[in-house]
Amino acid sequence: MKIKDIEPVGQRVLIRFIERENKTKGGIILTDETKGRPQVAEVLAIGTLETNKVSVGDTIFSSKFAGSEFDVEGSKVHIIHEKDVIGVVKTKKEH
Repeated sequence: MKIKDIEPVGQRVLIRFIERENKTKGGIILTDETKGRPQVAEVLAIGTLETNKVSVGDTIFSSKFAGSEFDVEGSKVHIIHEKDVIGVVKTKKEH
């Protein structure tokens, strides 16, 4: 199965969390336990959402423990409900 073949059902969003740095600005190395789960993610696919505020490719903030995790193509992806999207980053991407 490939990520591009996954289509979220209903008001759900397929995302990949953006990992945080392993080191603080002060040089302290962080373990996975101290970093916690990331809350910033890239939108990979969307279902039939109630709002049009989220698009594929957007960077979003999600609720901390939202959704279900899946391993696809060696990558961890999550499917979350639209209501768990708590913010959308409005900067334009430069290519």
